[in-house]
Amino acid sequence: MQEYEWLPLAQALPIGGKRRVRHGAEHRENMVVQNRKDRWTAYCFACHEYAVKYKDCVKLTEDTPQNPSVIASKPPVFVPMNDPNTPIADVVKFLYSKHMSLSLLDKYQPTWETTKQRLCLHLQDVLIGRDIYGRDKAKWYNYAQACSYALIPEENPNKSGIITLAEDVFSAIKIKHYWPEVTSIALLGTVMHNDLLEYIQENAVLVVIMLDADKAGREGATKIQRKLFLHGIPNILAIPDQGDPKDQEKDWFSKQKENADLHYLSAQELRHERSTNSSGSSREEAL
Repeated sequence: MQEYEWLPLAQALPIGGKRRVRHGAEHRENMVVQNRKDRWTAYCFACHEYAVKYKDCVKLTEDTPQNPSVIASKPPVFVPMNDPNTPIADVVKFLYSKHMSLSLLDKYQPTWETTKQRLCLHLQDVLIGRDIYGRDKAKWYNYAQACSYALIPEENPNKSGIITLAEDVFSAIKIKHYWPEVTSIALLGTVMHNDLLEYIQENAVLVVIMLDADKAGREGATKIQRKLFLHGIPNILAIPDQGDPKDQEKDWFSKQKENADLHYLSAQELRHERSTNSSGSSREEAL
């Protein structure tokens, strides 16, 4: 990617800022440019090109990590899974330990990032990498992020309005595999941020909260449920007895689907009623 295609746009942003822009003659804003403390970056989700330019001088503050690797770190290099530099045996072993496989990830264009040693997946609006060696405190790393969550790409756009929320990308992919009719989203944690809430308000008929079975997952699920109820969004919990959604078998997902079907009709009626009331209020204001 040539610098003139993205660098002036990134440099125009404040530090910490990011925005979506068009890459060349593309019809959609497929490229995300960012101005980070030590570098400018760009990633195009259409052509899967990544670019980075490090700043010549970085002013260190209390918020700037006092670590030379932050300033002098190497740009990421992505190689295909069949590349000699990809530790394919380690990747397969790691995925097996997470009840996942390369066949499940194939449609998400898995690549190996040689600099940070991460397994990377191309999702909708997110290029995300998983540390498979346990060397980093952050399990998942966002190379190009346009939002706080990761939406699993859909071959056929979801019309049902059922949105599932999981903590991690692998769980969200597993949900999508066994329950293809839903829109599957990974929170990348246990918190539902406002940008995701806005997406849910626009697209959800029913939200199925499918966080992990540990203490953090259950507490996070309770907070999310409370927030959704406050905004009048129908939702149900689907927490495993133990483990994560990615650890579950097909029968467990079938049971969650059956339970969601029981709540779907009433949720659909509530959404229609909300939409009707909103339209009525708008007409009154116009008059």
